[in-house]
Amino acid sequence: MAKVYGVMALALLWTALVIATTLTHPFFAPLFDDVRASMAWICWLYFLVGWLMLIAWTRWSLSIFAAFCFLYTIGMGLLLALLFTFFTEQSIARVFLLSAGMFGLMSLYGYTTQQNLARIRNIGLMLLCGAVLVALGRLLYPSPTGWWVLEGGGIVLFAFMPAMVNQHIKEVYLEDPTSADAKTVLWGGMLLYATFLVLFLELLRLFGERE
Repeated sequence: MAKVYGVMALALLWTALVIATTLTHPFFAPLFDDVRASMAWICWLYFLVGWLMLIAWTRWSLSIFAAFCFLYTIGMGLLLALLFTFFTEQSIARVFLLSAGMFGLMSLYGYTTQQNLARIRNIGLMLLCGAVLVALGRLLYPSPTGWWVLEGGGIVLFAFMPAMVNQHIKEVYLEDPTSADAKTVLWGGMLLYATFLVLFLELLRLFGERE
């Protein structure tokens, strides 16, 4: 498990480096001329890389899978750098600490609980649909009442993801520790990485202060 969390930590550190570079280096300045347009085409590339990463996990070699994981973190860093221009630095830092605390507590719960969370692990598709509904809700409902309900539900759903992912990874290790090769460790770390960022983005929508 330590190796899995190491992968997650490295992915987050690399993403932070990409964010800092994007916000400060003149090379990336054109991206901020039209932030929404830049986010749109980067999103398309990001989802394409994510799809290829899933294929690489099941069909291709470790080196190719690792390369797509690397590109995936770069894409996330670019998107977050652009997104952060809409929020104050103080609120971003506050939400990050809140996300880290919630992620840590739920991860600990998932690792230590005797309750089998497999029966609610199948709501993964619901969670993804919930994220889409939240985004659509903010466009369809200009008043806070409509999308606060959707976002509140999204927080509750996404809060369980760290517990479920941690329990799943723990089960893989306990079943056969020797089967956890480098590719499995990388996949587990990227799962935790994506889970943390989803939770962070949901909390940022709720508690982030706009510029």
